[in-house]
Amino acid sequence: MVVRWQSIMELFDPIAITIGSFQIHWYALCFLLAWLAALVVTLSFEQKNREARLMSAALWQDLFWWLLFGGLVGARIGFAIFYEPVFFWNHPGTLFLPYDFVTETFVPFRGLSFHGGLLGVGVVLGIWSYQKKIALFALTDRLALIAPVISVFGRLGNFLNQELPGRITESTFGVYFPGETVLRHPATLYGLFFEGIFLFWWLGFWQKRVAKPGTLTVLYLVSYGLVRFILEYFREPDPGVALLWDTFTRGQLLSLGMFFGAGLVWFWSSKHATIENN
Repeated sequence: MVVRWQSIMELFDPIAITIGSFQIHWYALCFLLAWLAALVVTLSFEQKNREARLMSAALWQDLFWWLLFGGLVGARIGFAIFYEPVFFWNHPGTLFLPYDFVTETFVPFRGLSFHGGLLGVGVVLGIWSYQKKIALFALTDRLALIAPVISVFGRLGNFLNQELPGRITESTFGVYFPGETVLRHPATLYGLFFEGIFLFWWLGFWQKRVAKPGTLTVLYLVSYGLVRFILEYFREPDPGVALLWDTFTRGQLLSLGMFFGAGLVWFWSSKHATIENN
């Protein structure tokens, strides 16, 4: 049984669909499924909790299209800035196109940063809140409950794509990545459970136990940041990205930034509540 588990990645092909020379990887499908699942869960929540409804179904659908756009743009720009700034500075065309105008060659479209995507989503929500006259933290609190759903599909896509390998281990939890003879932690599955399933339960547990707007947003930022910081110890550091003090990965530094962001949200929401009460 253990041997079968350790060879589980051999059962999957990173390419989900092939049409002629065009290939669609599992991560791309999981990314779209994550978006669809998050929308369905949001609409279901709105339907079951009509007294707490924020917007109509049509407005939610419109918002989710913009969130998809903002998340993708933010994730690409974030990856370029946080992980490979020199490459994208020298090959700017590859930021949003699978073509390098410098070398005049097609290149694989890869590289998305969760933290960059989160910033992109934040910008979209800020603009949407202002335009639609909807309380910003009511929106972010609602979406904080749904965010772990996206993490479930995102990490599943990483696993099926056979990417983001874990660090070498002798544990029976370890798996063989293609072309390797050493066991590695299945870090993406750890992420699927802790960043996705666990946080979905954790935030749902606190949903009706907090009343102050912005609290669930803060809780998500702190909880995800802490979980991600810990899980980075099981994930192989990104190639070409130096460790800070030979210890901390880029993902850990960005996750610490989420604590700073949580502090800003808490301060802003507290100040806004004080102004309303006055």
